[in-house]
Parts: sequence; C-alpha cells; structure tokens
Amino acid sequence: MAKYLSCCELKTQQYMASLVRAFLVMALSVSALLVSAPTAWATTDLVGAMNSGGVHGAAQSGCDTPIWVPKPPGCPP
Repeated sequence: MAKYLSCCELKTQQYMASLVRAFLVMALSVSALLVSAPTAWATTDLVGAMNSGGVHGAAQSGCDTPIWVPKPPGCPP
C-alpha cells in the first residue's frame, strides 16, 4: 500500500535527495579532476623534454627545435 506523506516528510525526502545529488555531482567533479591531472602533468613533462632536447645539460644547436616550430634556414629537414 502506498503511504501518504505529510508536507514535512515530503520536504525532508526532497531535501535528502538534493543532498545526494549534490554529493554525486561533487564526487564526479573531483574524480574528473584527479583523472585529468596526471595527463596534464605528463603533457607538460613531454613538452619540456622536447624543448630541452630530452637531456639536461646537453649542448644544443640552432636546428634543435620542436616539431611545430619552423627550422631555421640551413638546417637539414
């Protein structure tokens, strides 16, 4: 049998449901940030390695440029 709820009981259930929804949205947002953060750091490390030639302290020539930067004249393709 269906139970008829009083006004206060109905408002309490609606309030609890809104708290559950807010918690789920917050949990989803936090997990999305945690999943995307390592990817962003890995991309930063990769770009840094490409810009530095991958070896710290190694001598660099003018032709050592990332793939998206045009090479200066006189450099091999």
